[in-house]
Amino acid sequence: MFSSLSALIFARLHGSACVLVPHESLTEFDVHKKGSSTRVVAKQLLKRIYLRYCDLIIAGSNVEAAESMRAGAKAQYLVMWYPLVDDHHPPRPRRRWSSMPTFTIGYLGRIDPKKNIDVLLRALALLPKNFSLVVGGDGPEKLKRTLTSLASELGIEK
Repeated sequence: MFSSLSALIFARLHGSACVLVPHESLTEFDVHKKGSSTRVVAKQLLKRIYLRYCDLIIAGSNVEAAESMRAGAKAQYLVMWYPLVDDHHPPRPRRRWSSMPTFTIGYLGRIDPKKNIDVLLRALALLPKNFSLVVGGDGPEKLKRTLTSLASELGIEK
């Protein structure tokens, strides 16, 4: 975050636009996660600076954008999803994949709506059956049940 502050200052001094991709570091979860009170205060201050002086902040999901913004922020937000699945033009599986051994895709992290695990499940459903997904992490039981139900609905549960 402090390297981003240096870049912001440099951009402002030279009349350049400042675009920030915070990778969830401006969400309340990240700002207030365990750490010293000095760290929390520093993160809160940095968040205020970025929201006031950056020209554009790029978020990876609508949830991240909503959790990162605050009333009165001058920065504009743009949501750019990671290119996993385009529902309008789904990828066509390559035929050579079907003759290859099993591929396992792993996700290890917090199970949270902003992680877009549902998008990962939908992408997996478009791949040949020799691809599988292993999800590891903790999160709300209701969300875990919803994701399990989605996997079943898509025919990719194990």
